[in-house]
Order: sequence, then C-alpha cells, then structure tokens
Amino acid sequence: MGASGARLWREMTEDGSLPPMAMVLLLEACRIADRLDQLDRQLQGEAWLEFQQDEESGSVVVVMDKALAEARQQATAFKQIVAELRQASGGRGKSKASQGEKRSERGANGIADLTSRIASRRSSSAG
Repeated sequence: MGASGARLWREMTEDGSLPPMAMVLLLEACRIADRLDQLDRQLQGEAWLEFQQDEESGSVVVVMDKALAEARQQATAFKQIVAELRQASGGRGKSKASQGEKRSERGANGIADLTSRIASRRSSSAG
C-alpha cells in the first residue's frame, strides 16, 4: 500500500475495526487513493511507465491520452466509496462538528431526506 492508502487506512481504523463490508470498501478506497497519486505523478510528468519491447516484432506502442479521464473516473469512484464508508461507519473520518451537523441535516431518513432536498433544490433553481 502506498502513502495515501496507508494514511487513509490508519485514519479510518484508528477508532477500532470496521464491519467486514466496510473493510472491503476501505481497502478499495485505499487502492484508489494510491492509484490517484500515481496518475497525478504521470500527469505532472514525474513518473513514467516502464515498457517492455515485443520480442517478435521489436515494437512498442504507447498511448497516453486517457490518463486525465482515468484520474477523473477514479476520483469519482473514490468519492462514492468514501461517502458509503462514512455512512456505514457513522461518520468516522470526519470532524466531530461536521458529524453532528450532517446527522441533524439527515434526520431519521438519511438517503430519502437527501433525495428530497436534491429534488427541492432542482425545482427551486429551475423555476
């Protein structure tokens, strides 16, 4: 595990262990965090890929046009997994103040309340 993944693991598990499904999500989030670091280094020109030449043809084909798109997709996946982890772990990994604010905003229904707030905002901005 890389530096970002290890830091995320440590911060999310410092209060005790997580349920098994949350551990799987956390592991994937750690991998994505490390992958994002690697993609960022590649986009900054600091890290390059190692290539192996095809023994039969002697050629190497390199296409590096999707690194930014992949970084965006990984960031989206990371955000979704972290949100799911926070919900599953009761906000572990957040500050105490933001935990209290989010819990009071969510009310008893959680996702249903969030969905209604999104719909309300969309209708008010459309009209």
